[in-house]
Amino acid sequence: MDLSSTTLSLKWNGDEYSLKHPSVRQHMAYTEQLQKKKGKEVECLIDFLEGLGLPKKASLEMELGHLQKIVNTIAGQPGK
Repeated sequence: MDLSSTTLSLKWNGDEYSLKHPSVRQHMAYTEQLQKKKGKEVECLIDFLEGLGLPKKASLEMELGHLQKIVNTIAGQPGK
């Protein structure tokens, strides 16, 4: 079996971005931040996506639904 990191190519308002799928370590850090920063879930989400390759500036301009679709896709749940 040959495993390698995967990426998500994404186009938003004419700009293209390439996001890495999160490692186990990145996911654990994200869930830890969610616990520490109750009430600031969107801020944690934006920071998490920035660590995967989506610039914070772009995240702040997107609709919340866009961010949710991105997270669902990289978590292996497309279309939810």
